[in-house]
Amino acid sequence: MSTATLATMPTTWAELDREVTAPCVAVTIGHNTTAMRSVVNRGQCAFGIRLHGHLIALVYPEAVFVRDCGYVTTTTYDRLKRLVAPFGATVYRRKGAGMIVLRDGQTLAIGSGNWTWAA
Repeated sequence: MSTATLATMPTTWAELDREVTAPCVAVTIGHNTTAMRSVVNRGQCAFGIRLHGHLIALVYPEAVFVRDCGYVTTTTYDRLKRLVAPFGATVYRRKGAGMIVLRDGQTLAIGSGNWTWAA
């Protein structure tokens, strides 16, 4: 997808599945943002989303796992917000820390190394 813009950035598993067809090939889906198809756990497909080369999200059909890799920036949180929105969640930054609010209202911290999920 060489003409990717932030307005058309794929965010759901189904959209990523249409755009990223070859395994283990990084496809640009936005400015400094790439997606790569990976096969994990008994043939299940997931997409790794990288921003500036850092793995910030793993997108599965039923959930997304996110982390900020220590970069609590506007750009990082823009990408994370787009990826968790299809799951009814949102992310925000407060006092230098990232937070995710899940569909049920539960609020969790987003870590730099640990994965936080939204389903």
